[in-house]
Amino acid sequence: MKNFFWISRLYFKRNFLAPANYLLIGLPLIFIVAFNIIDGVTAEGNLTSLAIPIVLVFQFFSADISAGWLHSDIKGPIGARILVSGNDRRVFYLSVIVTSWLFSVLIGILLVIATPIFFNMEWPNIPLTILAIALLSLMTQLIGVLIFYFTADKKASGKMGHLFGEAMVGLSILPAMFNNQILDDIVSYLPVGIGDQLVHATRIADTIIPIIILLGIIAILSGVVFIIGKGKDYA
Repeated sequence: MKNFFWISRLYFKRNFLAPANYLLIGLPLIFIVAFNIIDGVTAEGNLTSLAIPIVLVFQFFSADISAGWLHSDIKGPIGARILVSGNDRRVFYLSVIVTSWLFSVLIGILLVIATPIFFNMEWPNIPLTILAIALLSLMTQLIGVLIFYFTADKKASGKMGHLFGEAMVGLSILPAMFNNQILDDIVSYLPVGIGDQLVHATRIADTIIPIIILLGIIAILSGVVFIIGKGKDYA
């Protein structure tokens, strides 16, 4: 774990200095405003039912953060310096994943704070909301590493990351606009739907299954990242 904290501080700072990362705040707020205007949503419960999946699903756009840093640094001069400095590249990977995850979670927390201020809504359970954001964000950073593995450069990973985020938005939010029970049931089995179940849990027992499912997905993704990474020259 040599230099883990030094590398982590560096990338945490770089995440704050990257203007594009703040789209993770702006875009969810724009979506909430747009849905509020289009659907004429004024009741507190209705707005909350839309805002929660919007905030959760936009965590998936953060896959581009980890994929972008890995592309820009692991294959370039910084990657060469990592090798000659004696640092294990696994530490570099871990630092990028952890800092991107923490930054994404912080953005999610800011959204949780901002939405009640600017809109007439309340979060059902803030601690469970933050937990759902944290699990979805960690899942997303692992997907970001997979995007890095299978794309040629930072530009390609950016396109793939945005396409992935847009697909999750389409699958997780748009069906709710049709008020169709079948579509709602399908969405409930997606990661965002499972996160939404966790947010709305009223008993500890109700949180167990969503948490186990999300942790299971994270564990599977971690295994896939490790296995594929072992076969890469830069892993």
